[in-house]
Amino acid sequence: MKGRLGETDRRTERLTLTDAGVKLVERVQSRAEEIAMALLQLLPEERRFQFIGCVRTITSNELPCEHEISRNQKDLSHEPIIR
Repeated sequence: MKGRLGETDRRTERLTLTDAGVKLVERVQSRAEEIAMALLQLLPEERRFQFIGCVRTITSNELPCEHEISRNQKDLSHEPIIR
């Protein structure tokens, strides 16, 4: 990893990966994808779609409002919700 001071704010340091670091990140990402796919294969197909939908909701920053959360607490179960 290489570093250099920020151009506008000298208190910061900009870090960049070396070629070896980039290759390592690529290997880690590839392996993480393999593991994620293997884990998804363990779920029944209808639950896979539900799980992926939940992950997309969580990662989209579009989380439900507080009143929606309390209303949906009654709906929590281990049965798939198909919409």
